[in-house]
Amino acid sequence: MFEYKALAQIKRALSALMLCWLTVVTPCLAAEAVGTLRLSVPDDGYPPYVVLQDGEPQGLLIKPLREAARRAGIELEFVLLPEMRSQYMLDSGHVDGRMESPDWTANPDDYLWSDLVVWLDDVLIYRNDQPFDLEYEEGLQGGEIITHLGYVYPALEPAFASGSLTRRDKLTEQDMLNTLLLSQSETARALIMGRDVAQWYLAAQPALQALPLSFSEKIYGCAPMGFQFARNERVQALVQRLNKEFPPKPRQRCPRITPLSLTPPDDQ
Repeated sequence: MFEYKALAQIKRALSALMLCWLTVVTPCLAAEAVGTLRLSVPDDGYPPYVVLQDGEPQGLLIKPLREAARRAGIELEFVLLPEMRSQYMLDSGHVDGRMESPDWTANPDDYLWSDLVVWLDDVLIYRNDQPFDLEYEEGLQGGEIITHLGYVYPALEPAFASGSLTRRDKLTEQDMLNTLLLSQSETARALIMGRDVAQWYLAAQPALQALPLSFSEKIYGCAPMGFQFARNERVQALVQRLNKEFPPKPRQRCPRITPLSLTPPDDQ
């Protein structure tokens, strides 16, 4: 009798352990069957491509991504991270992907990429009440360009290096646009920014809208923006499913961009 009771207790204990194990493991198995991608997006957003609404990512890049993931049966988990940290988190396996352009990556072939892309065009934005014609290189000579801290602008770098243009870094796009409110300087002044990004900010700010602003016809930078993924078997299988749900990838449409050929100050 004692052995029978002991055996019954052992069976009940094993049943309880099995139930506990199933409670923990079954959701994991379900998640694995569905597939989840953990994606990093900038913690301050990147309008209009990533716009944070109550801490939830929305925007021109996020909406089609969500729709494609829904059709592919893939769960998306978004993590808000500073841009520099997000690259570390991707490389260390803490996230599966992040917003990025292959053109801005030193080793793009080490990663997988989404077929979903938006095209970024960098232009000069300036007040057209200046006594300089900034649509032409000569009008920029000796001028000041407002730039984003940490960003590289290949078309302008030679002019910055030679002193033909002065670079003024700002921390955010809003800080850059606020320089348009400053009084006129003795030299030409413009800022360089993605066209769509600038238009999104300007649309919500009457004080900036009221200024006599122009966008350069010349494009000073162009790149496709999408999602950069870790290259491993699990993520690759999910990215392949995801990419099947996007429209055909558009052809490269960036124009050939040549650096400015301004005269260095010492040669004038």
